[in-house]
Amino acid sequence: MKKECYSDIYEGNHITRVMVKTSAIIVIFIFSLWLAFIWPTLKVTFDGSLYYKEKDFREYYLLTPDLYKNMPRISENYDFYFKNVSGPAFLVWGVRFYGVTNAGPIEEYLKNQGWKLQKNCHVDAECWLKEGVSE
Repeated sequence: MKKECYSDIYEGNHITRVMVKTSAIIVIFIFSLWLAFIWPTLKVTFDGSLYYKEKDFREYYLLTPDLYKNMPRISENYDFYFKNVSGPAFLVWGVRFYGVTNAGPIEEYLKNQGWKLQKNCHVDAECWLKEGVSE
């Protein structure tokens, strides 16, 4: 009877080891998928800049602020950009619309969201700053 008891314990440990190994493999696989998805986008924060379109799902989903995702589209031709100007302390996001003569809907949208047009800009564009936030 003792042999059966030892046998049951050994089989229980074997099943536990198999479950732990399987769980570890699953966790490593999920982490690898996550890393493969996010790594190229994280790399951009260190490299400097990236230009992308809304159809570039990974970049659009991970890099684009909700402010730009909800912004009115005033042209069929537009793209987004991300720039790391001087390290992680100064990151710039932008959207460019091509072939547009009236940016009024964008200006109204930004004003309604609490943003203010700046007199000076560190990049070749119009810069907006959230009211109540210092540069």
